Amino acid sequence: GKAISEFLKVSLQDAGIVCSEPHQHSFYGWAFISSTDKGENVVLIQYPGPWLLLITRKPSVWKRLRGIPDDRVCPDLVGAIEEILTRDERFQQIQWMTREGYFEIE
Repeated sequence: GKAISEFLKVSLQDAGIVCSEPHQHSFYGWAFISSTDKGENVVLIQYPGPWLLLITRKPSVWKRLRGIPDDRVCPDLVGAIEEILTRDERFQQIQWMTREGYFEIE
């Protein structure tokens, strides 16, 4: 996960998007913060089998205290990540889904 996070961070920076350094997220993944004109987003890579990339908007303090996720991520960030992943042949069978769609998978 660390190598994928580093790759995405560098690729996003090459596209003009500001990113923090990846850090280990708990025991199960790697994450970094991406800043756009629409706010800060958390990009998290984890391996529940297959690899899972989560993009969430960094919630306000109030939403964090209440445990409310914010799925209004920056569309430019999502588009940049999609372009990065689809142009690199190492990434295959890419699927995009909402939080609800992911939990509906059997």
